[in-house]
Amino acid sequence: MIARPPPDTVAIGRVVATELKPSTPHQFHFWTANETTIGIGAIVKVDGGRVVYGVVTDGFAYSDLATPLHDVIGAEGDPARAAASPTVRQEIRYWTAAVLRQIPEEPLQPVPLGQVFVASDTDVAQALRMDAYLHSATPTAIPIGLYTSGGLEAPVYLDADFLLGPEAAHLNISGVSGLATKTSAVEFLLASVFRHFPRHKGKVAAVCFNVKGPRSARRPERRGPAPLRAARRSRATVPARALLRAAQSRRREPEYAAHAPAAGG
Repeated sequence: MIARPPPDTVAIGRVVATELKPSTPHQFHFWTANETTIGIGAIVKVDGGRVVYGVVTDGFAYSDLATPLHDVIGAEGDPARAAASPTVRQEIRYWTAAVLRQIPEEPLQPVPLGQVFVASDTDVAQALRMDAYLHSATPTAIPIGLYTSGGLEAPVYLDADFLLGPEAAHLNISGVSGLATKTSAVEFLLASVFRHFPRHKGKVAAVCFNVKGPRSARRPERRGPAPLRAARRSRATVPARALLRAAQSRRREPEYAAHAPAAGG
């Protein structure tokens, strides 16, 4: 097995700033090799005298062509002949990233020219400002999932004070309906809360509400008249007269026994 070095020890790109696309305190650009694990959503770290964390928001591919017309003329209008060109045009990958955090945070300055690295677990925690409640004297971090990008899997945490404490608010979980994705997320979150809730914060409990009403929890069984129930159990044929009487009696019976009018009411 080939031993891979840690992601923050091998540079995968370098910040580049031009007059048309300069670096700012909130955005920067960098280039990488054509074959790279970087993609949209990847968290990267810039080391150029000050540490800058960013998330990739866009990507571009460039060659030395001034206009597309030059490529058409070089192939004489035939795409098949373009592959037979004696020289291969140089191509680069060019990425745009939004700044997540700078260290030191003051003074806030444009992103410096420097090498770009794939963020490690520690870098992800610092970029998303999870280190404040993950490595404090009284940690309040609760794991909720994994950040996966650029060949990296890093744990993601929430602050228990903002999830369950006095500063807590709503937690919104979005997902595809009918696939139990949201249900699985809630079950995992509850299990993580019960397992990792800080002891110095006391105890925690969960109260679940069925907001769709009693019918969604358990739909009453439509039992039907006795002849039909017997036929269902035995799978035998039922005389036509019995079916007619059963149909007539079902019209008079309430649809759900739970909703039948009370006696004397």
